[in-house]
Amino acid sequence: MLITGIANFFIPRNWIENVTLGGSEAIPVVIPMFFENSGELNKLNLSKASESKKIERLFELTLQKYPDPKNRQKKLAPIFLWRLPNNLSEIDDLNNRKTIFIQIMTPLILEQNFTILKDRARLELLEKKLTSDLNNTEKNWLIGIAKYYKIVDKKKINPAVTTLLIRELRTKLDVIPVALAIAQSALETGWGTSRFAIFGNALFGQRTWDNKQGMRPLRRDPDKQHSVRTFGKLSESVADYSHNLNSSPYYKDFRSERAKLRTNNVPNTSWGFLLAQHLAHYSEDEGHYIKTIQDIMLDNQLSHLENLTLSSNPE
Repeated sequence: MLITGIANFFIPRNWIENVTLGGSEAIPVVIPMFFENSGELNKLNLSKASESKKIERLFELTLQKYPDPKNRQKKLAPIFLWRLPNNLSEIDDLNNRKTIFIQIMTPLILEQNFTILKDRARLELLEKKLTSDLNNTEKNWLIGIAKYYKIVDKKKINPAVTTLLIRELRTKLDVIPVALAIAQSALETGWGTSRFAIFGNALFGQRTWDNKQGMRPLRRDPDKQHSVRTFGKLSESVADYSHNLNSSPYYKDFRSERAKLRTNNVPNTSWGFLLAQHLAHYSEDEGHYIKTIQDIMLDNQLSHLENLTLSSNPE
């Protein structure tokens, strides 16, 4: 069985643990606690302590304290865990469990947003040119990213690069509020304790109708056929979630409202709460879901996370 999500890294065979198969559904290889730090792959030594304790120690050693509103910490170390600790549910102190989860999630979301903003900056530079002045490299990049965000059909050959295409890209190519992403993942995973999160790196409950790509819900209705999509590592789940909100027709209102917030210079600390109102399609119980997401953001004071950056990323 192949391990997904480890491109550009060599993984020693003795780092890999047993493969767990669940009938016809896909459960990724259960790997040791890998983490990336400034582009280097490391393995967390778990010999004498629980995984959550080791992770707490890792963040302490890198001065990665939980950035609460009372301190002035603005930069976080670029530490990206590949999976969640398997014992979060055993932590009795809910606040401690939440803190560990937020510490793990925040760098992953910040890195995804940084990648998006790099592409957005390039888009804005190209937007200043007349479409007739774009060279082939620039046109191919625009077409590739337009296909990725489902503006252009992937099968279409030589689509035209128009001002309308660029304008639509600007609406789709933007960040997901950190507070919103953490609140949704906290609700979907029970603050990192669900079996989908632990065994499948599924942070946002993305669905799939291909059993080979997901895990079947234990209490799925008999007339439903979906599974919860699994991922090779946590960052892949974050990227897929971001792509979903930025490309699916279900979240067109979400993107339109975000564009208005940016145009009107609304402080980004308000974006998560305001944009949550446009996630009705994310849950079958839309009203309760939206209120719960907003309550999580407020109760855990997540809005201040919007102004954090990673120390590896330039301002």
